[in-house]
Amino acid sequence: RICDLLRQAGCLDVVVFGGGIIPGPERPALHAAGVAAIFGPGTPMAHIHTFISTAEQRRASDLTSVGVGSGWVWNVPKVGEDDG
Repeated sequence: RICDLLRQAGCLDVVVFGGGIIPGPERPALHAAGVAAIFGPGTPMAHIHTFISTAEQRRASDLTSVGVGSGWVWNVPKVGEDDG
């Protein structure tokens, strides 16, 4: 619902992400609604930082936000994977 409200308010340059215990079957609906990333418990801060940096670069190029409808979704590395 937050993504819809942002679009209705004209906040089309906002990148939405979240975290917590969100079951796998519920994630596609959140992504379809405009949530770009979902970080589970134990996600290293480095992964979140990389996402924010990447999202900001893409947003600056008008490639992602709740208003663009690009369908871009961050592939969150699994806990324990290198940031590379």
